[in-house]
Amino acid sequence: MPRRLTVTLLCTAIALIGCGSSSPKGGPSSSTSSTASASSSSGTTIALTVSGGNVQGGVQTKDVRLGATVTLTVTSDVSDEVHVHGYDKMVDVTAGSSASVTFTADIPGQFEVELENAHLKIVELKVS
Repeated sequence: MPRRLTVTLLCTAIALIGCGSSSPKGGPSSSTSSTASASSSSGTTIALTVSGGNVQGGVQTKDVRLGATVTLTVTSDVSDEVHVHGYDKMVDVTAGSSASVTFTADIPGQFEVELENAHLKIVELKVS
């Protein structure tokens, strides 16, 4: 148990040192007009749009700070259930509307979020 705590604290320290800024990073995982994310000291907000069976802007991996409050907002052209695997958080979205789910990212690792019934991965969350 003490070793796991040490590893967790070390990973958290490395993540905090690497951040250096609260503004989103550029590069391939930066937001587009249809897949947006924003980070602040209080949390991360990720907005996704699903249309025609695809995530607009493509499926991306989003970095999330361990302990952050995460809000996922999904707009979809089909009714389905948004499921955050590993955290077992779910919310129903109806066709043509948006739904949001908020949770604390307190489990480190990589987690898939999908439209459950369509088996469509919509984002990958990397919590560290």
